[in-house]
Amino acid sequence: MSSRRALALAVAAAFLASGVPAAAAPALGLPAPAPAAADTGASCAPVRDSSRLQRQAAATVALARRRLVAADVAPYSRYPKAAYPGDRHWQRGRASDWTAGFYPGALWLAYELTGDRRLRARAERWTAGLLGQAGSTSHDVGFMLGSSAGQGRRLTGRAAYGRAELTAARSLARHFVPAVGANWSWKAEDPAVARVIVDSLMNLEVMFDAARTSGDARLSRIARTHARTLTRTHLRPDGSTWHVVDLDRGTGRVLRRWSAQGLSDSSTWARGQAWAVHGLTTAWRETGDPALREAARRAADWWVAHLPADCVPPWDFDAPRGAPKDASAGAVAAAGLLELGRLEPDRRRGARYRASALAGLTALTSPAYTTVRTGGPSVLRRQVYRNGDDVGAFIWGDYYLLEALVGLRRARAAR
Repeated sequence: MSSRRALALAVAAAFLASGVPAAAAPALGLPAPAPAAADTGASCAPVRDSSRLQRQAAATVALARRRLVAADVAPYSRYPKAAYPGDRHWQRGRASDWTAGFYPGALWLAYELTGDRRLRARAERWTAGLLGQAGSTSHDVGFMLGSSAGQGRRLTGRAAYGRAELTAARSLARHFVPAVGANWSWKAEDPAVARVIVDSLMNLEVMFDAARTSGDARLSRIARTHARTLTRTHLRPDGSTWHVVDLDRGTGRVLRRWSAQGLSDSSTWARGQAWAVHGLTTAWRETGDPALREAARRAADWWVAHLPADCVPPWDFDAPRGAPKDASAGAVAAAGLLELGRLEPDRRRGARYRASALAGLTALTSPAYTTVRTGGPSVLRRQVYRNGDDVGAFIWGDYYLLEALVGLRRARAAR
């Protein structure tokens, strides 16, 4: 047996030993989803945990370890970002890129899943290079520092990581527009316009974390206000979402709802919907606000009802049949649905969210969506970045897939 094969088996064994049940659970009276099948117009069949998912999850953790270690190369100021068909290595970005935190964050999550302290050392090295970005004026500083320093603080308690989170949160708070009740995201052509994207919900966790660890309640108030505002401005009556909303900075009045990355202004961009499921769930968890619970439910219910038969979304839910899939959106939503299922006081509703997440993970951890057979620098493939023509592999897909696998382990341990 090769040393690589032995290491993969050891990592898989570590995952399986961490709360995984020995026997498979039956499907919920429905056939298991077929991950490689084409979308037939049918909806995704929810499933319970299974031996198949156990095996695939363990194999995915082992694959992630190999891919993450292979990416740990100099220069350490250039962070893995994207890979397109034919790329053998990651295309890399600067530490100031919105995606920079996901590679060290994935290392932290892989460390959590395996207990391998060598992964922790790698995570510490790459996180160190991002601490200087905590004062960034980017609206995505929560992505950058929350996924890296935030995970490091959670897993180690290191004070330097907490200080970086606090600096990032206070930087983000400077984006808050009181009359709008939200943090602005992108600069608009008209300075009287506050442009807010649904992705911004994901940046709030760093504010909640910093408020809890520092005692600065103002940060939590801003984050809660922002989340509540987006339930009105970005969440449609049916639970789907708009990507971008322009608001009057002086009055908070909605001026325009549109999409920069979806198929059309009236369509539902899959990753934007996944951001809403995940971000609203986090906001409810951190505040206990019933309005945010209902918003998270609405976004999640829409997602579950519209997920196609192979349980992985198209890049836009209104795209023509056969359009590219976005596995990264599926990973973000699976992580959010597992957390929502854990928090949900209604047992039947919580079971439905978990079952949808498990169906998605069964697809995402199969060879149809990982690089276990195709090769490449990423774990997850078949992702979309800006639009349906921008198809490749992106580092946030790997990060949220591992976050979902951490959530899966927690769900198993809680049973």
